[in-house]
Amino acid sequence: MMHSCAWCGQLVVAGGVEQNGKRYCSANCARLSTAPSQFCPDCIATTTDKSTGNLGRLNGIGVALIRKGSVPPCPKCQSVVSRTWFTFLYIPLIPMGTYRVLYRVQQRLAGRSTFFARKLKRAEAKPAQSAAAG
Repeated sequence: MMHSCAWCGQLVVAGGVEQNGKRYCSANCARLSTAPSQFCPDCIATTTDKSTGNLGRLNGIGVALIRKGSVPPCPKCQSVVSRTWFTFLYIPLIPMGTYRVLYRVQQRLAGRSTFFARKLKRAEAKPAQSAAAG
């Protein structure tokens, strides 16, 4: 049976996830539908107002947002720490900034995401170096 995802609107031909009487294309969309739509006060306190700006790659060359897997999501707002990278042939080469990112829609097929981002303050971006220095 075909249906549209209640969160992102993507057409789901088979499968999907049902939660609270609504159908979603994936568990990720079901999670995002219940996630807060703004950063929590703790995440706002550790970030600046600077956003990532426009991101884009053409044939693997450009700027991409790549999640730092070692940092767990915020338990309050579910935002994650990600870094912008300059990529060449899809290989991350130069780190450009570290951000706290709150995803709103992730489209798997198109590779596009809708998100809010706030740049981490310097002390938050490199906690391992400050701990090693002390």
